[in-house]
Amino acid sequence: MKLTLKQILVLLLSTILLISCGGNDDDNNGGTALSAEKDLLSFTVGDFIGTINNIDKTITASVPFDTDLSSITPVITVSQKASYTPAGSQNFSSPVIYTVTAEDGSKAKYVVTITKSPQPESNAEREALIAIYNSSIGNILDWNVENEALAISTWEGVTVNDEGYVVQLNLFGKNISLLPENIDNLTKLQELYLGDNNISSLPESIGDLIELRILDIGGNQLTSLPTSIGNLTNLTKLALALNQLQELPEAIINCSGLQQLYIDHNEITSLPESIGDLTELSLLTAGTNQLTALPVSIGNLTSLTILGLYMNQLQDLPESIVNLTGLEQLYLENNSSLSLTTEQCTFITSVNEHFLDDGICE
Repeated sequence: MKLTLKQILVLLLSTILLISCGGNDDDNNGGTALSAEKDLLSFTVGDFIGTINNIDKTITASVPFDTDLSSITPVITVSQKASYTPAGSQNFSSPVIYTVTAEDGSKAKYVVTITKSPQPESNAEREALIAIYNSSIGNILDWNVENEALAISTWEGVTVNDEGYVVQLNLFGKNISLLPENIDNLTKLQELYLGDNNISSLPESIGDLIELRILDIGGNQLTSLPTSIGNLTNLTKLALALNQLQELPEAIINCSGLQQLYIDHNEITSLPESIGDLTELSLLTAGTNQLTALPVSIGNLTSLTILGLYMNQLQDLPESIVNLTGLEQLYLENNSSLSLTTEQCTFITSVNEHFLDDGICE
């Protein structure tokens, strides 16, 4: 069949249009552009909803104090046609970076930080503090114990950690006369300052405060220590100066991590024979007591840098004293009957700062 020129032109134009339309479909993916949306829209952990900042690309969330941050599986939603990584359970002990990838391949990174909310205040700890307040009539503690809505962390001298436990209690010079037995409710207590008060005895329960690192009870009226003091194996500093102690319990040697021991200005007549087991001691002040001799084991305290023995009744020193080669300060003055060997004199005068009555080593 012969086609006319007009028909040929119509067919040619139709073919060109068909090819042109097909090319546009290929170039534009059916006429729909790929999405560039890559927002992180929601982040939840159980019933707790995260706060999203899409400008800074950060997310923060708070979970209960007893949550295990090392294994949390959040529920996350992102923009349509976008995806995110990582998926599943993550360790949120430190911030986690999530990457949201849009349909077109562009990416956005979000830094997610999860923290624990403070632990609810312990009733047992509040009760222990109130017992301290009520046990010492005439104390000058500025505590509003009647206001139950007021957190104990707001009370003067009370420091709590992030989980709400009392870790430091500073009652220096507050006219405290008695510590209650339930002081052991302060199970996380690490530092206890009781200096310059009127305390004459410590409860046996003091030995249950096994987290204690520092116990300062200088300037009181103690005449003895409970044997439970030996349970405080984490102690690094024990300050007992300016009391009326006559001896130290043998149990003190169980405080094997002790680094500083202040027992000056008491009425102590002798040191435990096993004091040499406290090999971590770097400071021992025992001046102004009634010591007449030192145990031989004192020579085992090779970590000592400061040793104070002034104003006692020492007549001689054990030969082992020369083993204390790390000494930087040695105080021996006002021991009027002290007699030393030549070797001891040579050693003592070699100590950088030594204090000795005139004539003893001449």
